[in-house]
Amino acid sequence: MTFDDFIEENNIDRIDLFKVNIEGAEMQIIKGMDKHIQLIENFAISCHDFLFQEETHIRETVSEFFKSKGFEVSEINTGNKYIDSWIFGKRITN
Repeated sequence: MTFDDFIEENNIDRIDLFKVNIEGAEMQIIKGMDKHIQLIENFAISCHDFLFQEETHIRETVSEFFKSKGFEVSEINTGNKYIDSWIFGKRITN
């Protein structure tokens, strides 16, 4: 089920905080959220690049996707790959 399908099936009209930690499926979720992404005000997503041996660029791809949809995106850099896997965002445009 895509994000958009879930939103429609459950008649959701606003998302104050969209938080996911989906163990490497981050690319799949953004592929199915074009239609209703405007309902999200804030997000926190753990991007699991560290699970893969090859360069996956999950964090970069997810960040760019949300930026292109009107979000300000930030991240933390502590040096701990598990903590630093998180990206955060807030809507700046509709």
